Amino acid sequence: MAFGHAYTANTGSSNKEFHYVDGTSFSCPLVAGFAACALQAQPKLTAMQLFHEIEKSADLYPYCDYSYGYGVPQADYFTGTRKAVEPTFKFQKTDKGVQVVFLKNVKNSYMYLKNSKADGTITAYSQKKIESVNKNSHFLITEGDIVTINIGGYTQSYTVNNHSRVSSTDGITIESDDDSLYVSPFYTIPSTIKPIEKKLAKESYYMLGLPINIQTEELDHNFWSPTLRIGFRSVFNITKSYGWGLAFEYGHSSFRFGNEANRLDSLAAMDDNVRWLDKKVKKHKLNLGEVGIELFQRVRIIPLGLTHKGLHWDLGIYGNWAHNAYKLAGSHDGDIATTRKEVVRNLDLLDSYRWNWGVTTRLTYDVIGLYARLRLNGIGKDVAADKVLMPRLEVGINLSIGALK
Repeated sequence: MAFGHAYTANTGSSNKEFHYVDGTSFSCPLVAGFAACALQAQPKLTAMQLFHEIEKSADLYPYCDYSYGYGVPQADYFTGTRKAVEPTFKFQKTDKGVQVVFLKNVKNSYMYLKNSKADGTITAYSQKKIESVNKNSHFLITEGDIVTINIGGYTQSYTVNNHSRVSSTDGITIESDDDSLYVSPFYTIPSTIKPIEKKLAKESYYMLGLPINIQTEELDHNFWSPTLRIGFRSVFNITKSYGWGLAFEYGHSSFRFGNEANRLDSLAAMDDNVRWLDKKVKKHKLNLGEVGIELFQRVRIIPLGLTHKGLHWDLGIYGNWAHNAYKLAGSHDGDIATTRKEVVRNLDLLDSYRWNWGVTTRLTYDVIGLYARLRLNGIGKDVAADKVLMPRLEVGINLSIGALK
């Protein structure tokens, strides 16, 4: 029930004879008295018919939202003295979207605006006093399935098809490109997924991850053995919350090891250039370079965020081609003074490690999130004595740049 307004006798709290007060407690008796008068004017109405007729008599009808309802009932509806309402605005489609053009000076009038679904469910609404406007003023509608506006008692609706540009942290805002009029805030009930403006979204990305051993046979390494991946993604949005994507990337991994000899040394020792090395190796590092492609699907879970991608989940498969370089620094016959460095390229690792494939997943809010990828090729194979098994699991941080606005 909306607030009612009434003048009451002096309660003794001041020297005034009357007070102006409001509250929901007044609404029921005021509307009850109005209903009695309306029924007297049209005595054949049933209770529900009278209820609907009172709704139609309100000053905002057919506009309605969850704060103001249909507005204040008007007696002239039942007495037959109501005057026709002249249009105060019109919708006009442009190359930028949909404009609301004012047809007369409506300064100091209130604008009531709401978004709703095709079934009538209201998703957002707002009310704002128009402080300064002339006949040529307008603002741009940028969000909503069905936008309904009431200005000066005149109501009109327009169905908007993906013209949206949303920018808000605590609700939905509507603004024009030239900021001629700004309407905020919207009261969201509930928060809904915003329409995506572009079918094809593009983004560049950076991923920084670390390998994690999940099998005892995997090669031991220092904790800080980072992988940096740089790439480009294109996402084709099939619906507002689902799409398919394709990514191309380059990755560089740097596996670091302690001073102790490891299984890679035995592979490197097959190279004529490093046969001089004994077990007093001072440094080991295996660099991997990868060029890959990924096919994935994206599910949009929650909207909002700076780029309006919100919380989204990616799941896909990847394949890449890799090359490696093993860097060693050691001594000959235990003489530290004769330290030498060698690089052995493309060690013959398990699965030949040239072609790899696996699954990848990401959970990202707007531009930053977490990712994991699991290499699947070679699963179930025994590790030969002269081979090594590189870590299969990689987890890290994903940063997307240049995402959809």
